[in-house]
Amino acid sequence: MSYSLGLLGSGCQVAGASQALPQSTCPVSRTQTVPPQDSGTLQQHIGGTLAGPADMVAGSAPKGEVWAIRTSTPDLVVPLSAVQIGRPGRVTFQLLTTGTTVPPVAWPGGGTGYLYMTADRGSTFRQRGCWEIRVVGGQDADRIVTEVR
Repeated sequence: MSYSLGLLGSGCQVAGASQALPQSTCPVSRTQTVPPQDSGTLQQHIGGTLAGPADMVAGSAPKGEVWAIRTSTPDLVVPLSAVQIGRPGRVTFQLLTTGTTVPPVAWPGGGTGYLYMTADRGSTFRQRGCWEIRVVGGQDADRIVTEVR
């Protein structure tokens, strides 16, 4: 431990440590914890009846991306559309329920919801940026804004 303190004290710096990341201007939706019954908790952006991953990476497969829809009777498939804010990007994709045998999740603020996964195993978002994602045919409030890194 004294060895590493000596290096830091001698003026050596970790590459990039002095450079601050630019402040994001993306107006992301509120983030809350959605507690699934079977494991841990999920940090989700929430808007209306839609909750989506708070941490998405451009170009990566959606493995592990869990979504939630507030409903008492889950649809097998839920279509979503996404528009990149301030850019021409547009994406449509589908969510599949994790099954009606999975217990519902407690929805922040009351009620219950069900967990969903993306139907396509490939990359959903190929470009970084600020995205507005909404349930196709849903209410205007059923949308989230998230930043894809």
